[in-house]
Amino acid sequence: MDNYVEEFGESYMGRVLSRQEGTNEDYKWTHIWDIKVSDPNQFKIAHEKIIKKFKKQFEGRWVAFGTYDINYPNGATHWVGVSGKDNHEHIMLYDELQKQSEFIKLIGERGKTEDVRDYMVTNLKSY
Repeated sequence: MDNYVEEFGESYMGRVLSRQEGTNEDYKWTHIWDIKVSDPNQFKIAHEKIIKKFKKQFEGRWVAFGTYDINYPNGATHWVGVSGKDNHEHIMLYDELQKQSEFIKLIGERGKTEDVRDYMVTNLKSY
């Protein structure tokens, strides 16, 4: 594929620390947050509690938490991703979750974090 790329942008490398595989073929759009995490273990524990507690809302979605180990984008140390159908469907999910006090409590249990940036990507092909 290198022959077909005119110019490469920045690249990053890291690990996936926690993942729920997506099973819904319609969830092709993924919202990714690049973040700075003070305590990765504390964040991972709270992240997994959120996925377990809100199993119904995350059913069929790819949901993951991971690291940036090479070339931290804008200083981000970690990332979180959630798949969905489109922008509108993502917003509806966030609205539903943020109206629940248990979700807000668990978000607080992740520890100190700083949002660096967020963006959407679409999955064109999986191998």
